[in-house]
Amino acid sequence: MSILPERKPQTFHEPLLPLAFGVVSGVLFGNAFLLEQGTAWACGALCAALWLLARAKNGAVGQWVAGVAFIFFLAAGRFDAVEGRPLPFAEVNPRELVAVEGCVVDEAQQDERRQRFVLEVAPEARLRLSYFPREGAAPLDFSYGDRVRTLARVRDIRNNGNPNVFDAESYYGHRRIYWTATSSGGERPEKIGEGCGTSVGYAYFGARTWVRHRLNQLSGQNSYVETILAALILGDSSRLPQATKDGFRQTGTYHALVISGSHISLIAGIALALLRVFLLPRWLHLCLAAALVALYAVLSGLGAPVARATIGFALFLLARGLYRRPQPINMLAGAAIVILLIDPAQLFEGSFLLSFLAVAALAALAGPLDDRLHRPWRIAANRFDTPAYSLLHQPEAAELRLELKLATDAIARLLPWPVNKVRAATRLGIWFTMTAANALLLTLVMLVGLGLPSVLFFHRISLVGLLANIPVVFLLSVLVSVALAGIVVGPVVSPVLSWLALTAQKTVDWHLRWDPGLRVPDPPLWLGAMLVASLLLLAWQLRRSQQVPALGTTAVVAAFLLLVYHPWDRWPNLETGKLELTVLDVGQGDSLFLAGPDGYLALLDGGGFPMSKFDPGEAMVSPYLWSRQIGHLDTLIVSHGDHDHAGGLLAVYDNFRPREVWASCRVTGPLWDALQKKAGPRVRRLKAGDRVSLGVTQVEVLWPSCEGEGEGEAMKSNNASLVLRVQHGKHRFVLTGDIEASAELAMLERGALSEVDFLKVAHHGSKSSTTEAWLEATKPDIALISAGYANSFGHPHPSVLARLAAHRAQILRTDELGQVRVLSDGQRLEVRPHRYWASSVSPWWAIAPAVE
Repeated sequence: MSILPERKPQTFHEPLLPLAFGVVSGVLFGNAFLLEQGTAWACGALCAALWLLARAKNGAVGQWVAGVAFIFFLAAGRFDAVEGRPLPFAEVNPRELVAVEGCVVDEAQQDERRQRFVLEVAPEARLRLSYFPREGAAPLDFSYGDRVRTLARVRDIRNNGNPNVFDAESYYGHRRIYWTATSSGGERPEKIGEGCGTSVGYAYFGARTWVRHRLNQLSGQNSYVETILAALILGDSSRLPQATKDGFRQTGTYHALVISGSHISLIAGIALALLRVFLLPRWLHLCLAAALVALYAVLSGLGAPVARATIGFALFLLARGLYRRPQPINMLAGAAIVILLIDPAQLFEGSFLLSFLAVAALAALAGPLDDRLHRPWRIAANRFDTPAYSLLHQPEAAELRLELKLATDAIARLLPWPVNKVRAATRLGIWFTMTAANALLLTLVMLVGLGLPSVLFFHRISLVGLLANIPVVFLLSVLVSVALAGIVVGPVVSPVLSWLALTAQKTVDWHLRWDPGLRVPDPPLWLGAMLVASLLLLAWQLRRSQQVPALGTTAVVAAFLLLVYHPWDRWPNLETGKLELTVLDVGQGDSLFLAGPDGYLALLDGGGFPMSKFDPGEAMVSPYLWSRQIGHLDTLIVSHGDHDHAGGLLAVYDNFRPREVWASCRVTGPLWDALQKKAGPRVRRLKAGDRVSLGVTQVEVLWPSCEGEGEGEAMKSNNASLVLRVQHGKHRFVLTGDIEASAELAMLERGALSEVDFLKVAHHGSKSSTTEAWLEATKPDIALISAGYANSFGHPHPSVLARLAAHRAQILRTDELGQVRVLSDGQRLEVRPHRYWASSVSPWWAIAPAVE
């Protein structure tokens, strides 16, 4: 007769997990195949009937399959219902002033140069109005519900024409914003009425305005502290200084600066603790806590991380109310089901994915690892006086308890201390050590578990975040608690808030000094699959074993170290033996990527936006290079110092550390001065007549001359541009920068020109360049114009297009075609416009990095 206890059958503790998988699959299917909601509902009804049949026949497997299939079609139909609406259309000329009238439906955003408002111009159709006031003019004082009229230039929101970039059309379309409008100081918008909002909207924005006013009082008129409080309490990070954002992102602590699930957890803990004082019935206690957390979540904007945490807290309270043990993965799956059925497009936003992946990593890895590594020590330290047999179900804790008890007894005999004081000190020391170890474990799991998404979305792995997160998250969590109390008690807490905010910033700045600035190109598919598989293996082994599994841990560490080391950037995604010239779509600017047949890599210019903080070097050029698995450049070339060419080069230099920098001998300007300071002895000045090489590719400098000729008009900023002639086989490429007619004439007089196969048209197609004499001398087969979509300069000019057409040149434009790749094998040219070519270098991951 066996005396062993009967083994209980294992039950499935996460029944919502397969249902969440069904919802995610349904949304992906609906997005890929555009399944109409009527068809989806019909299929769902059939699956519901099959579920009832399986239930009647007691078929457990059939019930699971039919249930998952039902929610699959429900999600697919829901996606079509929400996102399958026809897009509104506005027949406007982007270069003409048109009358715009609409209702303000969101809070105004403001920076040093402009104000932004969201106007609803028709039901479910909005535009984003940017107003640039004249110097010294008072800002606009519009609020929710005001009806506004102005004259503005309106254009459609349009995606940038490069692969692997921010999906602006989907991001703003999801928010029902379809156009942008620009109004300058001469067309000051005016309020023509009010009361066009809803009662719910007035209550919501009124509450946010009141809280913002209180935060302004708490900040003590310190603008930096006020912006930090607005980000932490209201989720408004639009006014944060760019340097602050960059510092927190670089140290991996930006998640603590904006409202996330950790803030909801903090608010939930405060609510539960405060309500416990009133000795309320259990059900009322839990309901009031849920109501307070939901109120704060709605007031903060209800972003994806906040919605996930709020729904998870509600499920936690429901489980507590039913006397059930909450399962983190089950609650996470439940939150995903609710959010995606309400708003299926959230699946394609980076904030949703990162939020859920972070919590999944903590629940599947950090929790079990903490139970195996730290929990036995905590149990043993807290139960010195517990009989040994009470810990039989926890043998590791029982063994540690015995060892700790013997050690403390020995210490008490050696030192003149009572044994109870020795045990109290031991208990405190173990608690402090295990708390620090658990915090380090959490940050380590976040670093490794989110390593692949961090690379795909941000191309960054923050190693200093392993240590920076602990003090920064602690300081900002205390800051949130004190700020919430300050909203009630008043400015008495202002000194504490200022100290906490400034200390958090100083902590970030200190860690920045040790950050290696690790930027990682897109990994190959096999490595991404390897890292995901190793993480799943480790989670599965932790679920089945009471020990830390060696196989899963080794696989995860190996895959993550390979991701950090990224050796694949030594073999970038190029076409061997071909010269490549890719003109990127950087709006109203220039940026050209050159790859030689021997793998030599160069970049000419990096784009730029003079009136904006937007950095195309960081947001456009660098992501494109990383998507080609490029980690370093050989040469960075500066045509001239104007912002639309050199504005993005500082970021490119920092990200790719080129071996040398080429520049015109006449280049000037603050951007060039900053780049020259970074590059130091790597700078090489070029002038007309120089012959240089990009690997095996020969390059001749045609302009500028630095021998005294061409002074005055010919040497103004645009005419100081480098003009390069690249030779490969029988093909010639001329790259012109922003030269104008006077520089073209000077080159013609010197006899420096000959027929070319490819011409990068000067100055974005301006009428001041590309003269008839220039075209007669060059006779280009392909003429490429880099210009911004619906730009305010009218580039390219109709007269330039007419001259090119008269010379029978094939005209390619980035504002129409997006990025254009030109490949030469020395005998023939191949042209691949992005908007009409399935790019062979598209990233293998399908989710667009639309991250707020």
